[in-house]
Amino acid sequence: MSETLIYIVCGAMGVIGHTLLEYSKLNKQAISANIKFGFTTYLQQDWVPIALSFVAVGIWLFLFEQAAEKYPLIKNYTRGSFVLCGYFGASLIQYVASKAQEKITSIVDIKTTLQDKTEQPISDINSAKQIKADAVDAGVMIKP
Repeated sequence: MSETLIYIVCGAMGVIGHTLLEYSKLNKQAISANIKFGFTTYLQQDWVPIALSFVAVGIWLFLFEQAAEKYPLIKNYTRGSFVLCGYFGASLIQYVASKAQEKITSIVDIKTTLQDKTEQPISDINSAKQIKADAVDAGVMIKP
């Protein structure tokens, strides 16, 4: 196997490792908020940040030689640098651009607001209808 391919695999392992840890974290949040959330949902919502994480590994592949010229000691840790680039690149990009986290947080906020509204006395039928409409818009099931 060529050394370049090994570097790419190392970077991909970093991206995949971070992606799995991020999914695990988001899945725990979704479960605690009673939100249906699976791995395919996560991939559908965050495919762009995940793909950009692989691009970050590619950029490091092109810049590595230049960095190694300036800092020759880094050549002793080439594979590790690609794993770290994949992991931390994924971490940074997914932190900035994650749609799944944003969606889960939004649903939790809506559910919290609905819960707060339902704990207050409902003075008229229009308030009750508005609470139900908000819940339906949020995809939250309300028991009759």
